[in-house]
Amino acid sequence: VGILACFRGPQDYYLFKWESAAEGARTSHLQLIRMLDGNETVLAEANGGFTTGQWYELQLSVEGSKLTARVDGNIVLHANDPLLCSGRIGVFTEGTTHFDDVYVVGERTFREGFAERCPGKWQELGGTWQYGEAENGKLKAKSAGPAKFIAGAGDWTDYRLSVDLDSRESGDIGLCSHYQDEGHFYLMRWLADADKLQLIRVVAGQESVLDEKQWTGPKKFPARFTVETTADMVTATVDGESLFASVSEKTLSQGKIGIWANGAASFDNV
Repeated sequence: VGILACFRGPQDYYLFKWESAAEGARTSHLQLIRMLDGNETVLAEANGGFTTGQWYELQLSVEGSKLTARVDGNIVLHANDPLLCSGRIGVFTEGTTHFDDVYVVGERTFREGFAERCPGKWQELGGTWQYGEAENGKLKAKSAGPAKFIAGAGDWTDYRLSVDLDSRESGDIGLCSHYQDEGHFYLMRWLADADKLQLIRVVAGQESVLDEKQWTGPKKFPARFTVETTADMVTATVDGESLFASVSEKTLSQGKIGIWANGAASFDNV
């Protein structure tokens, strides 16, 4: 019996598997298994089987690269693995099993340090985005036109997004929040060559400037860019200094996060 997480198809998923301790069975185990490209790897294992005819509560948590398996609230296995970080949930059986009361609780915090690439976590919309050990743990963007690097869930709401601008070589940079599609999102944008910082709202593909000010750029690098949206207000800050505030748009009450670039720059610490 078991439960699945980050299920992206029959060839890619995590599985918390527990074998029966029924009489006559071979040695029973609890296992954390990664299936990747059809290749099975046991990430963690312990002895012990379950008793048939008895209810148990199984839990599998995936927080970044950390996996934790619990039985009736007690941790039984844990492992670190960065290779899968998105996908569906599911239940698993080899035999006859009764399941009930399935529920999923989302993470309250999203973090990214760009040290390791995690397939499926980010979506590239234009441009070239590179990160990982070869890039010294930074996200490097290069684009000849507006490009986005999107993550998160479409139902995220009332959140604060902060990203370090580690360096800027050329062009403009920004942060997207409450991204629903290419026609609906907020954008905090630094037009470097024009010495302008803008707060933009895009609805039905139409761009509106909610606020802007003359700004020559950060006093130092890295610089911490932040955009925050509540039910009533959108605010933007750089290195803790509040620069913008505007009434929020009701049609943009939820959406994903993103990094925006039109040039060459590097980012870190989402």
